[in-house]
This record gives sequence, C-alpha cells and structure tokens, in this order.
Amino acid sequence: MEVLRRVPGASIRYQDTGLILNIGFRGVNNDLGRKVLILEDGIFTSLNPYSAPEQYYTPNIDRMERIEVVKGSGAILFGPSTIGGVINFITKRPSKEPTFSVSAQGGSYGFFSSQISYGGTFGNTGIDISILRKQGNGFRDHQDFRLHEFSFKSVTDLNEKHTLTSKFLATAQDANMTYLGLTTAQFWDNPSSNFAEQDKRKLQRYSGDIGHEWKLTDHSKLVTKVYAAYTERNWARQNYVRNTGSYFNKPPDNVIKFYDTEPFVNRPGDTIYMLDKIGHRDRSFRFVGVESRYQQDFQFFGIKNQLDAGLRYHYETADIKYIDGPSTPDYAIYGNGFENPPTGAASSEYSLSKSGTLRDHEVNYTKSVAGFAQNSFKFYDSFSVIPGVRYETFTQNRSILRQQVRDPITKKSSSQEVDKETQNVYHVVIPGLGLTYDIRKDLIWFAGAHKGFSPPRYQEALNNTGLINRVDPEYSYNYETGFRGDITKTLNAQVTYFDLNYINQIIVSSATVGNVSTSSLKNGGKTYSRGVESSITFDPATLFDASFKLPIDLIYTRVDARINQYSIDVSKIAPNQSLIDFAITQKDKNGNYVPYVSKDTATLAIGFIHPKGFYARTEYQYFSSQYHDDTNTNAVYWADLITDSNVKKALRYLNISSNSSGQTGNIPAYGLVNASFGYKDPIKRWSVFITGKNLANARYISGRIPEGIQVGPFRQVNVGATFEL
Repeated sequence: MEVLRRVPGASIRYQDTGLILNIGFRGVNNDLGRKVLILEDGIFTSLNPYSAPEQYYTPNIDRMERIEVVKGSGAILFGPSTIGGVINFITKRPSKEPTFSVSAQGGSYGFFSSQISYGGTFGNTGIDISILRKQGNGFRDHQDFRLHEFSFKSVTDLNEKHTLTSKFLATAQDANMTYLGLTTAQFWDNPSSNFAEQDKRKLQRYSGDIGHEWKLTDHSKLVTKVYAAYTERNWARQNYVRNTGSYFNKPPDNVIKFYDTEPFVNRPGDTIYMLDKIGHRDRSFRFVGVESRYQQDFQFFGIKNQLDAGLRYHYETADIKYIDGPSTPDYAIYGNGFENPPTGAASSEYSLSKSGTLRDHEVNYTKSVAGFAQNSFKFYDSFSVIPGVRYETFTQNRSILRQQVRDPITKKSSSQEVDKETQNVYHVVIPGLGLTYDIRKDLIWFAGAHKGFSPPRYQEALNNTGLINRVDPEYSYNYETGFRGDITKTLNAQVTYFDLNYINQIIVSSATVGNVSTSSLKNGGKTYSRGVESSITFDPATLFDASFKLPIDLIYTRVDARINQYSIDVSKIAPNQSLIDFAITQKDKNGNYVPYVSKDTATLAIGFIHPKGFYARTEYQYFSSQYHDDTNTNAVYWADLITDSNVKKALRYLNISSNSSGQTGNIPAYGLVNASFGYKDPIKRWSVFITGKNLANARYISGRIPEGIQVGPFRQVNVGATFEL
C-alpha cells in the first residue's frame, strides 16, 4: 500500500506476502489492522467488525478513485474500532465512455499480477467490471500464494433525484502461510527459511451492497445502503513444539522433522520439532446490515450549517471450529530387518491429514444499533465549530458447543459436547468536537477532541468456561491540534500534535494456541501515546518556473507510547515469599514502552514529474527499534547459560532473557530504500514502469509475533505496463 505508507502517523508492518494489511496510526498496535476501521465505500471489509476485526482481506487499490483517512474527531461518523483511525477506500465511478483497460506487472520471487477491466455508461446506467489475479512464490521458502478477485459495480440515475448503486465482490486466496517464525540462529543462518511447509490458509470472501441516494432538495440528501458479506477462512497448521532443555534431551516420539542451527544448538527453544499431526482452524463469518445517512446544508440565524446524521442496524455471526487431524503414517518401520514383519509405522510431512475429528466448536453472534449526528457551524466564513456524538449499543453472544474438558480424577483432557452460553451487553456514548480556522485560503489550523472506542472480541469478553470476563471495550480520549496547507508557493506542510489516552487498553498475555487463547485477556489499564506527525513537501522547481515538478518529501512521526499506571499488587504476596521473588512476579510496568511502536519513523523522498509523462521517485524509510512485550525485555544470547539461581533472578528483575527461541527480544531499527520510474503517455493512455522495494536488500526483523521471528520482505523489483482502449 504505497499511498498509505505516505500518510503522516501511519505504521505499517511489512511481512509475509502482503495479503494482510498490518496498519495502525499514532502509536496504535498495527497487528492485522485490528484497531483501524477499514471500509470500502463505507462498508466493512474485516471478518466481523465487532467481534473479529482482523483484516484478512485488503481492498484492491487499482479499483479505487481515492482513499480517505480520518484520525481526528471526524471518526465519530464511523464505527466501531476507530481508536486507530478510519481508512475508507472509495471505488471509481464507471466511466462515461466505454473503456477497456489491462494492467500487468511481474518480477522477483515469481510475482505476477494482472487485471482486466471494462466499464462505461450505457443510457442512464454505468457499469464497471474487473478481474484481478495475483500470484507469487514469496520471499521465504514454501510461501506460495494465489489470489483471484472479481468485482462488479453499477450506478443507475433513475431521474434527477434518485440514484441506485450496486456492487458485488468475490475474492479467493490460497496461500502457504504460517504462524511459525524463526529462531535467532535460524534467522542468522538463512532468513528465507520456513519450516512449516505444509501450513496453508484458504480464504473465500463474497460481499455485496445495494444503495439508494435520494436528493431531497438542492441542499439535502438521504443515502441508504443494505450490505452483506460472507467470509470463509480455513487455516491448516502443522503441530510443532520447541525443545525445553538441552540438545541431548529426548525429542517427542511423533517428530517428523526437526530443525536446529549453529551457533545456538543446545539451548532451550532453539530447536523446532515438526510433529505428525495438523490442526485445521476452520472459520466462517457472516454479517448483514442497513445504514441510512442524511446530509443537509442550511443557514440558521445567518450561520452556515452542515449536518451529518445516520442510523445503522448490524448483525454478524461466526462459526468457529478446530478439527484435530490424526496421525496418518505412510511408510512402515522394519526394526527387525526387511525379512521380518514391520514393527511400526511412521509419517512424513506429505501424509498429513486433510481432515480429522472435531475438537472445539463455538457459534457466536453480535447485533448492534448505532446512531450519530455531527453539525458544522461556520462563523464568518473562516471559523468552524464541529460538535458531534455517536451512540453504539451491541450484544455479544458466545455459545460453546464442544471443547476439551479435563477429567478431575485422571487429569486427562478429552473433547466433549458442552452447552455453555453467555451474553454481554454494551452501551457506548462517543462524543467529539472539532475546530478549524482558515488562516488564509490554502492554510488551515485545526484542533479536535473525541472519545475512541474498540469493542472486545468474543474470547476477550467471554472466556472458555462460559463465564463473562467483565472486559470493557477499549476506550481512549484523543486530542489533536495542528495546521495544514501551503506555507509558500514552494512549500506545503502538515504538522499535528496528538495525545491519545487509553483508559482500559486490552492486553494479550499469551500467544494464541489451537482455537482459542490459552489465557483470559484483561483490561491492562492506562496507557498513552503522544507525539508529533508531519508531512512537508518542498518543490524547488517552482522557484524558477520549470515545466516539471521536483517534489522533496519529508514524512516524520515521533511517538512516545507508554504504560501509564502502577501495576504492583501487594495483595498477591505469597507466604514466605522473598523480596526479590515478589519484585520479579509483581514488577511495576509504569513508564514502560508500549510494544510494537517505533519511537521514530521517517521517510525522505525526492521525485520527478514531467508533463511529457516521465516520472520517478526514490525514498529512504527509517523505523527505530521496538519492544516486543510490555515488560520491555532485553534479550542477550548468553542469558540461558547462567545456572546460578540468584543470578537468574537478578536477570529476570532486570528484564534480561535469552533470545535463542526468537520469541523474545526487541525489534532492531532498520532502514529501507525504495524507488520507482515510469512513463505514462498523456494522450494514448498507456504506461510502463519499474519499481524496486528494499533495494539494499536489508535483512531485518519485522516482528516476533505470533511465534518467533517474522522476517521483513527482501529486495523486490517489478516491471509492468498498462493500457486503455
């Protein structure tokens, strides 16, 4: 997403094949885009917006006319999950003249993308049809992916007052994707390694909406949309474990392959054992809703007003299954020689089961009603006051139909049918206030304050025993002020100070295992994210009235994101517990940095745009280091060599641990060099281009979640062409 990368305050994590949009703004966690509301023409694109906001589908940028990004008080017009901002992809309106267009590009690691589109206006109806295909081998081993997408859009002007729109989208993804990352030694030895070669994720998504726009008067209109979507996400992941002791410990009996690498051999966590079973995480999500938005411009006592108001009903369901694939041996073991009967059987990675036994099953649903109103009062044609409020009420139901149950006598667990159902009801009021002042025609001062809101997911609000966790939605109180516009003829700038204050941020205390989290999530308490974001463009070519443009861009964000409350609980002092043991178990996190937030991110770029059609751009991106956890652990290679118990305790108190497994440690700073060059014929409507990402081929860590080192993409060079008829 090249466009979003240039938005001030944006934090995008690059990893895997780019099918998932990991994005956040202003120090908000960017994992799977959970905290950012991503829309297409105002319609949800996530799995389930209230209970499963993960962004496994990303809108195709080639279908878009523009992208709207809202980070301030204007976010109250949308919901839920707007703490990290709102991204609204606006699709193109069908062209007036019949147009056939083709685009194709390909390059490194077997990447190839092609799109065919046809559209035009026939009578009073405009249509646009496009077919997209993407494929590639991925920059890591066993990371192939295929994507197919079909889209249809129509716009019919019934008369001067009424317009009907319709849109349908079908997407299919087939990708070798895994949770399993690398150990430190594996990353040093070969960062392109991927040992989960049988892991595969399949996604099918179908969505559609029908809209009606009624122009009530010259200054008011009512837009109503009915929408629905179905997503099926099936993910097969091979079971694996890590060594817990030294190299000489006996590995599990059902190991198919194991992987270790110097120099960390013989260290806990540095060896990965791939087992002979596979888990199928099959999930389907549905949502349907209807929304009406009313807009009106009017004057009241000589004051210009612009009113936006709306009402929405939304219903969503999720069917979540975990299917336990059994061991399926495909060759015999002759322990007493080939002349004797087999003594056993063993499996290979190619015999892993494609199905199995249902272990966990739950059915969940959420229903919600939301309403909003915002009015802009404009005084003296230069100063605007924009108050608004949003109200959300929603009910979450979780029904656990089957799960693993532990026998209190034998202490063994088995899958059993159960009947556990719980319900949470939430009522949320979200106020907001914006101010703008036109300093001059092309320069605006702005300020805003609003309440942010993000609902808890099913597993956060309702635990696996069927009890209510009493986890509130995430709330934040957000403030901003700044200016944007043309400072001079040659200089354009946007500078914003922001202050986000979480009241009860939801904190994940462990990685996800199987179908559900291994521990209940909780409201972690207060945090804040404060800083400055800026985007400055200087074009020296305008100084001498050149026919071409030579924009120099500087995009810089400084974020200070920290935990903002004491976390010591003296009531948890155990009998006969030493002071150092208590200090370790009840370590205060107040003042610690929030994980996965770079303090400094910067982009410096220079471009060239010629009216004859030539263009070029080169840029350098910098990301400062990040912590991977809220204890701000510092990992060193020698920590697991310590045997003295008191020294071990001291290291734990100092937040020092081993990084041999790759799961702990900070994310080192890194820089990326990108460039592009192309030519677009201004008359004949064809173009050619070449793009390069990470041209220095930096080997860097993009993250350590969910299970080990996730590697950032290597050097990628693509060439392509487009034309229209």
